[in-house]
Amino acid sequence: MPVPGGYTWRSDSRLTLPSAIRFTDQQAMAFVHGIRCPTQLVVASDGMLAQRQELLSALPFDVERLAGGHHLHLNDEQGARSVAHCINRFFAAS
Repeated sequence: MPVPGGYTWRSDSRLTLPSAIRFTDQQAMAFVHGIRCPTQLVVASDGMLAQRQELLSALPFDVERLAGGHHLHLNDEQGARSVAHCINRFFAAS
């Protein structure tokens, strides 16, 4: 957000609160199965989603698993390069 002399970080604290509306796993999967275009999901091996193998195996997506945590694309240059490589390969094949 602009302030005199530069910028400052601002965020909405409501984004950290539990949502009043949550999809069940069944609702989320119905939404996912409605996607009708080539789709790739990059999953970090140490991220939360990687623990949900039953969910990942049911996805109609190209799933790429990379070493690292949830923010692997931000933590270091190698993580960013790995994610970029997956995305570039996906777009080249589409």
